[in-house]
Amino acid sequence: MDDMDVTIPMGRDLPYMLTVPQAGELVGVGRTTAHKLARLYRESGGAYGIPNVRVGHNLRVPRYELLERIRQGRITPSPAPAADELAPRRRLTVRRGVRSAGGPSASARADRPRREPPPDQLPLFPAG
Repeated sequence: MDDMDVTIPMGRDLPYMLTVPQAGELVGVGRTTAHKLARLYRESGGAYGIPNVRVGHNLRVPRYELLERIRQGRITPSPAPAADELAPRRRLTVRRGVRSAGGPSASARADRPRREPPPDQLPLFPAG
């Protein structure tokens, strides 16, 4: 079988509303990637990803819309993210009821006594 020789079911054997993993199987991706594509569809306003609607607490994929998007080749990932979206994010930690973005504040560091080097270690920068 050739890679370009793919048969898409016409939908007679499929339910009207598919689960996201079922839709991912039709598209040829795994469960996690299918859920990412479903979230991408909601976040992009329907421009990219797997079409889906929320039914109660569940996500469902309309069969007809999914098959149309597959036929048209419109199940695509989003364009490359901007450089600022790729920057590492700092974890927020909660300390004593105060949210901070890392370690202790500068004022807390200034209040701490300076640690002296062990006696058998030479100073890195000798004084004057």
